[in-house]
Amino acid sequence: MGLETASSVNPASPKVRAFSVQALDRCTIFALANQCGGDLAITVYGGSSHHIGAVALAQPEDDPVRQATVSVLAAFGHRDDEVARRMAKQLAGFLHCTVSASVGIHIDDASSDEIAIIVGACDQLADAIADAYRTN
Repeated sequence: MGLETASSVNPASPKVRAFSVQALDRCTIFALANQCGGDLAITVYGGSSHHIGAVALAQPEDDPVRQATVSVLAAFGHRDDEVARRMAKQLAGFLHCTVSASVGIHIDDASSDEIAIIVGACDQLADAIADAYRTN
């Protein structure tokens, strides 16, 4: 799994960064992270059919165990809610800001092992996003 990042920083606009990871031979996952003042909006998509399957909004908490409160909306028939929840919660906890995560990843006939690999790749993307915004 190779992780790539790109940055487009314009002083007149927010810091937007692009990330990608090759999760499977047939699935690259992309993430765009947009700094919105002190908050962060991320869009995660990949596979054979990019879409919006779920959106999560996380707000950090002072409780180190709970880290963040998360609300999730999922489109009917989509199962992107777990990745959206995980990424928003992780980033809100790490960065101590409100985070929205919109996720839409699809591969046909994914096995449970492939789904686990994709979830792990999304965790890797969240770590990279946290590192990129934590340092700036």
